[in-house]
Amino acid sequence: MKNYIQRNEIYPGEYTEAPDGLYIAAERDRRKPCLEQCDCNPSFGRRYCNGFCFRWDNDGGIVFKLAKEPKGDYTVVVTPIQKPKNINHA
Repeated sequence: MKNYIQRNEIYPGEYTEAPDGLYIAAERDRRKPCLEQCDCNPSFGRRYCNGFCFRWDNDGGIVFKLAKEPKGDYTVVVTPIQKPKNINHA
């Protein structure tokens, strides 16, 4: 079962949703460009930053990896601007 919590920050290992799928947060390696590390960007012929990380207060330190839906219960962290159903405020 998928549960939602709403927070302004996300931490490595936590799940979130973007319009195109489920992602898991990972710590950004500041020695490499974000586009080499982040899967949360459109692929219409070439990759570009869609700014999803800037929705979070800890922007710039997190990248997002495409994730498969976990088996069993899991929690999805969303920002206040996202509006999924059944949000639990943390």
